[in-house]
Amino acid sequence: MHTPDPAPTSTVFVTPEPTQAPKVYNTDGLVLEAQNVLLVRLADGNRGEQAIYAVNSDELIYPASTLKMITALTALDIVNPDETVQVGLEVYIPPLDCSRAGLEPGMTLTVHDLLEGLLLPSGADAAYVLGVYCGRQLEENDDLSFTDAIHAFVAAMNRKAEDIHRQQLREKGSGAMSLFAIGDLHLHFQSELKAPGQLHEPVWKNHDVKFKQNCEKLVKPDDTLVLVGDHSWGKKLPECEKDLEYICSLPGRKILLRGNHDMFWDAKKTEALNKQYAGKLFFLQNNYASYEDYAIVGTKGYTFEGPFYMRGNKIAGWDGVAESIAVKRIEREMERLRLSFEAALKDGYSRFIMFLHYPPTNVMERNSEFTAMAEKYKAEQVIYAHCHGEHRFHDSLEGRHHGIMYRLVSGDYLRWVPQQIL
Repeated sequence: MHTPDPAPTSTVFVTPEPTQAPKVYNTDGLVLEAQNVLLVRLADGNRGEQAIYAVNSDELIYPASTLKMITALTALDIVNPDETVQVGLEVYIPPLDCSRAGLEPGMTLTVHDLLEGLLLPSGADAAYVLGVYCGRQLEENDDLSFTDAIHAFVAAMNRKAEDIHRQQLREKGSGAMSLFAIGDLHLHFQSELKAPGQLHEPVWKNHDVKFKQNCEKLVKPDDTLVLVGDHSWGKKLPECEKDLEYICSLPGRKILLRGNHDMFWDAKKTEALNKQYAGKLFFLQNNYASYEDYAIVGTKGYTFEGPFYMRGNKIAGWDGVAESIAVKRIEREMERLRLSFEAALKDGYSRFIMFLHYPPTNVMERNSEFTAMAEKYKAEQVIYAHCHGEHRFHDSLEGRHHGIMYRLVSGDYLRWVPQQIL
């Protein structure tokens, strides 16, 4: 709202103190209890924005409500600013004497509008509308009660606060750990390299040297590095020993997931591999690994990759026999992933980061058995690899989908810089 121009008789001009905005109103009789004040006349067609009155306006102070700040940050993790929200009776949940943004049932607003109502007038009504909407998105239930939706959202707020605290500890160098991930190293110290892309594309030249240098810069000894499949071109374990020695030499605790090219690793021999490399590497299959209060779960996964029959730029059909084979492989991998989740649940874990080598969906899907399992167990993130080359980087989910963060961590996509997950 524009402040009206003052009457000429009431205007005085005062030389400002060095740290104060210029006073252009007579404020001699003004009595305020606040220690920090800034009153601004907004810009119009004839003049720019102008400070009218200021007291200690250049001091750093805490916002009026840190809870509203964490509400906004959590909401942006769950929904997009341009989503539209129908305001309901939840605006009457906070007491009437709370600060409000003036929302009424029946309004249709964007998340961006609600964030402005939350942060600018510190609107408690906007906070509850966001909380109910985001809680229902998290639970994928538009009919969820106000109470249950708010409980789901508050749980997400607490997780966000913990993540921020953890990040602050890392930045202060207080010993807090970090979780990194990358996939598709495709090492070949003892095996013949035949992959055309790896032979000729510049991004693969000396990639093992680049990756190790980046790890040594980013990954600390107490950090965890998850390698998301396709570690070696070797077909048998003796052909992979130097590749695995290279991985052992990387900083941090290393967790390995099976990839489709990891022929040396039979799923039935996971326990034997963990015994052989105890204290050096952990092989993740039908089990789980712990990271702070998270369980790291995963499996190779699988997705149908064709053959597809194209008509122009659109998929017109696909090979039915290949699809039926894919269905069986997906069922097998789903059971392995379920065993991983259940082992962690049995030991009391309730927070999960889920890893797959294959992408969770194919180019025709937005949802799959793997996304459904991530949602069933309330995984917070799904990390995957396998997609190589610019034309494949966007084959599957990226960003937030149904409240879960999806990330691609193929080595050539990341340019051999491990992705920090937590």
